[in-house]
Amino acid sequence: MLSIYPNPATEYINIAGENIAEIQICNLLGEVVYYNSRVVPRRDATIVISTENMSAGSYFVRVRMTDGKVVTKKIVVVK
Repeated sequence: MLSIYPNPATEYINIAGENIAEIQICNLLGEVVYYNSRVVPRRDATIVISTENMSAGSYFVRVRMTDGKVVTKKIVVVK
């Protein structure tokens, strides 16, 4: 199970889940605005990501799990 909150986000987003291996956030043009492949896979991990350098708008969060499964969710950043 994977949770991304708050949505809409203002200052940060939390990504909570088990066995997260990689996180990528892309804007609607497909440009990567955040990438982290150094996530230490843990059970019940919560990763906090600042939205300070992101413009207001919609983004896709792609999370790859340690088993290879990829989950994509849409978030909205408001300023």
